[in-house]
Amino acid sequence: MSGFNLLHYPTLDQHLRLRRRWLALGLGAAWGVLLAGGWLQWQIGQTEQLRQTLQGHESRWKEHTRQAEAGQLLRQQNQAQNAQTAWLTRVQTQQSAWTVLQSSLLEEAPRHGLHLQRLQVEADRIEVHGQAPSAQAMNRALQALSKRWGHGLYLLSQEAALAADTPAPGVSFVWQGTWPGLSDGPVSDSKVKP
Repeated sequence: MSGFNLLHYPTLDQHLRLRRRWLALGLGAAWGVLLAGGWLQWQIGQTEQLRQTLQGHESRWKEHTRQAEAGQLLRQQNQAQNAQTAWLTRVQTQQSAWTVLQSSLLEEAPRHGLHLQRLQVEADRIEVHGQAPSAQAMNRALQALSKRWGHGLYLLSQEAALAADTPAPGVSFVWQGTWPGLSDGPVSDSKVKP
């Protein structure tokens, strides 16, 4: 039998093996906790980086949305302004036509001996009622007014004037022509929302 050694006593040997196992288990657990903690820190860093990236994207998206809304509002305001400008242009055209018609009538009527009785303007047409001393004077005045006005006037009706109706015998007439109408009104401010 080999010598009896107290350092290698079987229970002591078993105890040392158990102790080494527990030490290895403890070191393995510590190493696992250390690795898990490192991985957790890395995940927290990645999450924070993704959160910052998301915030950057959200702020750019909000800015883009704000710019799109501002652009839409600007387009609506431009459309309203263009509609109002077009309306004012039509009003100016009508006023210019009215000025030319009025000055033409005031000059040509006395020159041809016309007595104007009624002027009727509707949306897109004009009627002039009056009397002339003769059919020739009426035709000359009609041609002169059409030429000066730039819009064709035509004879709608003609009657011989009776002495009881008028101060002098002659011709009663109705002229009709086109008139630059204002079909659409301006765009109201209520249609354009800020």
